[in-house]
Amino acid sequence: MKMNIKNPFFGILFAVLVLSCLAPSCQSTPPKQYLYDGQQTILDIDNAHIWARENIANPSAYAVETQSFADVKIYDNPEKTGKPINRARLSLDGSIGGGTVIAPNGYLITAGHVVDDSSSVLKFAKIVADIEKKNPGKYIDVKVNTEYTLTDYAGKEFLAIKVALGENDLALIQAKDPGKFTGSAVEVSREKNLADKTVIMIGSPLGIKDIIMDGRVARERITKQGKDTYMYVIAPIVPGNSGGAVIKLGDMKMAGVVTQVAVREASLTSIALFVPNDIINKFLDKSLPKQ
Repeated sequence: MKMNIKNPFFGILFAVLVLSCLAPSCQSTPPKQYLYDGQQTILDIDNAHIWARENIANPSAYAVETQSFADVKIYDNPEKTGKPINRARLSLDGSIGGGTVIAPNGYLITAGHVVDDSSSVLKFAKIVADIEKKNPGKYIDVKVNTEYTLTDYAGKEFLAIKVALGENDLALIQAKDPGKFTGSAVEVSREKNLADKTVIMIGSPLGIKDIIMDGRVARERITKQGKDTYMYVIAPIVPGNSGGAVIKLGDMKMAGVVTQVAVREASLTSIALFVPNDIINKFLDKSLPKQ
């Protein structure tokens, strides 16, 4: 039997078959690839952003929020016993920055000023002094409490505690319940020369979690009190990036922790100071519990 290809039915059938094979379900999806050199390191900045989001931002980078509260009770006796005649809970505007999981059991590294509550204590002292003036002859009891909250990429929150504060504005914190904490640790680089290296930074500027930017490390170190304490990178970042990780293009290990951001409004140029990896490693050697 000879098939009549001029029949409209066969023409329509042929077109349907061709279009179906052009559809995504009929085609093989190429595996996701990054650009590597012979040492299995990522060299392309666009792929570095993708890799960092999937392998650092999602499982390892957290927004770190600090909030201080004061529970104030007013008594009519100097022993401050019995039922208070008045009570209130006061809160101050908190701070927010970034933090990165640095070791198992929920340990994160961040900037010291992100979790430093000393300024809150001073502010509360002034508030209490004002309360005492308004309540002469009364006795004030104040208890200050600071809470640290970690928020992951999906918005899940974990409470944390402050473990250690170090020099160069570094801090180590830990999830209160490590058993329920889901973050994975990032390795700190041991490379000695970071000058002119391309880096990407992961932070929470303005409270927006896991924003990724890139820039190049300057050659010079900033010296304070006779010590080389900071390096800097020019990148489009804003306050709120403090405590976030600086990741070196290549081996994608942590090269630093952002500690200060300076912005020139006229030119919209921003410079990030960061604590370099050699100082971070010394801090962790002192602060992390020995396994």
